[in-house]
Amino acid sequence: MLLPLHLLWTPITVILFILIVRPRSNPLVSLADALLTGIASRTGRIVLAVSALALVVNFVECLFELPISRALGYDLTAWVRSIEGATVERVQATLPRSLAPPLSWFYLSGFVAILIAPVVVWTVEGRWRALAALIASYLANYALAMTAYLFFPVREVAWSGISGARPLLESLFAGISAETRAGSALDNCFPSLHVSLTVTVLLVALSTRDHAMRGLAAAVAVLTAYAVMALGIHWALDVVSGLVFGAVCAGLGLWLGPRLRTRAAALES
Repeated sequence: MLLPLHLLWTPITVILFILIVRPRSNPLVSLADALLTGIASRTGRIVLAVSALALVVNFVECLFELPISRALGYDLTAWVRSIEGATVERVQATLPRSLAPPLSWFYLSGFVAILIAPVVVWTVEGRWRALAALIASYLANYALAMTAYLFFPVREVAWSGISGARPLLESLFAGISAETRAGSALDNCFPSLHVSLTVTVLLVALSTRDHAMRGLAAAVAVLTAYAVMALGIHWALDVVSGLVFGAVCAGLGLWLGPRLRTRAAALES
């Protein structure tokens, strides 16, 4: 179920986002140019390899998540629930039933698209400083989040057993929850990586003069923070921690960006 959704809707959403920020461009040409630029340069190949490694590490971490959590001997889900109460249920109650399918599409494909679109656009437009900062920020997100997931186990709201929130994704796409476990364990909630990464994109975009990307990133960040709770996936505390993580990672990326750009120039010379 998940693979066909991503193979169909995610590329369409990426194209849509590119059109929003570059309405006079051919999005397919932009995608091809960005990919060729990445493959043609030594720096680009290194970035692609490191990005792939980060995803592999994330996958491996999820494979060993259950035995690691058992070895730790504690679960923080009840503590999180005691702090925020029924916040997620109240947020979920604001979602009209008719909007659940498009919000689910956004959660699954829109999130991925906002990570890809700025990489494509800024590569094509030669915004190397912003691109270096964004990639560094992505890697910081994964490094910090994986550490948090290992030592702060918090189960998803609708699967926690102590919340009245409904698993809307599962009700819309039967079996999808089991499929997503390959890349996100059930107790990998704190922080929300969806929120953290979209906030990172927004803050890096705000450091540029790309007004269209700023607007798109702001809309996506706000909608993501709502979606993860309305769909019964994340606690409010996960969202708040995601905001903090995103800001920290963006700050790291913006600090490292110029240094990485200098090193990249040295590699290519």
